[in-house]
Amino acid sequence: MPACPACGVGLPVRSRVSGDRVCGDCGETQPTCPSCDAGWLVERRGRYGAFLSCVRFPGCDGKAKLQKSA
Repeated sequence: MPACPACGVGLPVRSRVSGDRVCGDCGETQPTCPSCDAGWLVERRGRYGAFLSCVRFPGCDGKAKLQKSA
């Protein structure tokens, strides 16, 4: 399983309060995968631009649109 994308060391675990994944080392929050309970979403780049995809790919095909910042 990959490490936290923010610090590269920690492993995000599910928060009981928010449901998102929180890294134990740096405290960075990662959104939980909508398709599985084991993964979290990381930013990836594809043919049509950036998107969020599950870290368990290809075992899980969960993905979400990246929110555009204003």
